[in-house]
Amino acid sequence: MLGKENMINFECPKCAQPLKADDDLLGENIACPKCAAQVKVDRPNPKSTLRINARQMQMLAIVLGVLGFVILIAGIFTGSSLAVLVVAAVFMAGFAVLFLCAQLLFIRAALEKK
Repeated sequence: MLGKENMINFECPKCAQPLKADDDLLGENIACPKCAAQVKVDRPNPKSTLRINARQMQMLAIVLGVLGFVILIAGIFTGSSLAVLVVAAVFMAGFAVLFLCAQLLFIRAALEKK
């Protein structure tokens, strides 16, 4: 499939909707399907890539937090000490991811000021 190899991934600057367009449309405007803004098809810059990575890390942190909460509840009802250790590990991983997200957001804000 040639179309998939020649796709440009970028996002709407107004609503951050992830977009894809064929590279033949590079430099042209398309309508965002979410907010209807006219968006120029362009290759993503490092700032938008950084924002996507931060968003993915935030989602991972949310998943880890929910998983930790579920394991905590299961541990409370079963009285399992192993579950408590697993919960501690999951929460520590979640907090580590949140810390990385905060750092990435800080870096992005610093880059946008330049």
